[in-house]
Amino acid sequence: MVTIELARPLAIVAALAMAACQTTASYEPSPNYATVAAQTQANTGPGAGCLDEAEHNAVRARILQNSLATATLSCLDAQRKRLLEVKYNQFVQRYNSEYAENARTVRQIAARRGRNFDVLNTDMANQAAAQMSADRQFCDRASRALDWALSQKVTSVSQVPPPVDYTGMVGLRVCKAKA
Repeated sequence: MVTIELARPLAIVAALAMAACQTTASYEPSPNYATVAAQTQANTGPGAGCLDEAEHNAVRARILQNSLATATLSCLDAQRKRLLEVKYNQFVQRYNSEYAENARTVRQIAARRGRNFDVLNTDMANQAAAQMSADRQFCDRASRALDWALSQKVTSVSQVPPPVDYTGMVGLRVCKAKA
């Protein structure tokens, strides 16, 4: 039999233990979800067919869009409902005008490299699907990318890294600065 004197301290300890298990910290979106899938830097300088910084930003924005579209269609809950659809629709609405300009820029990048934009875009979508199969964190990375893209800290899609930057895997390289 537990006495009153012993029961009171046990109740306090139990209450403190339960409070320690509860988190009060709020989730703060950030771009720390991003990773690089393959080597993307070329050993040569500009003019050797590699992407400069502005071109790489445009390609990364297109990779982001393909990754998020793939995740939206593929990341499902237990009832097979799309987990990211609402956030993705908000993303599309917020950045639609930037993606219209991005499409023009990426078309020019592809043309200068003798590539067809539609083929390049399909290669990006295929890489997103391959990443989804290989990366157990794919849906989480995509969700965190959407959270970051929709946060008040972000004012342009260029500030949102793709969940996985696979520029090198679609046959494009980024120019290294000459030393």
